[in-house]
Amino acid sequence: WGLMWRKMEVGMNCFSPTQVIEEFFNQTWKEQFQEPMSLHALTMLWSFTVSTLVLGATVSALTVGIVADHYGRRNSILIANSLYLMAVAFMGVSKIAGSLEALIVGRFLIGLFCGLNMTLIPLYIQEISPTRVHGAFSTMNQLSQTVGIFIGQVKSWPWTRITTIIST
Repeated sequence: WGLMWRKMEVGMNCFSPTQVIEEFFNQTWKEQFQEPMSLHALTMLWSFTVSTLVLGATVSALTVGIVADHYGRRNSILIANSLYLMAVAFMGVSKIAGSLEALIVGRFLIGLFCGLNMTLIPLYIQEISPTRVHGAFSTMNQLSQTVGIFIGQVKSWPWTRITTIIST
């Protein structure tokens, strides 16, 4: 059952808290360069940072077949999970170290995780589940991603990161 709810992490990581990221960029920029970031530079940097998640997801979704055939389904899922843990570390360190680059790398790694997870989990579920429940298991898997997106979009829920860590 736990495997079917793994995609909740994908949904929860797809949102981008604009205000939080922009404040972090402004604060970090001021600390590094002793001047505020221009609005244009802030918009460009924020856009690039947000889009790195999609770029990572695209890259990994396009290469998932190669990864799954080479390492096997289960090991590929473990690789995806290690990417997730590395991403969390990069994004956590970005705040402590005041590093814009670490946040960008972390979002790219989350994207790699999302692309692998979105394709590997349904494949693995279909291969290990009994034929009579394939449809139900696939539906639960997609439902978990939708629930994750819902949770990720609700800004007032501070525990979204806690549920991600618990399910990992």
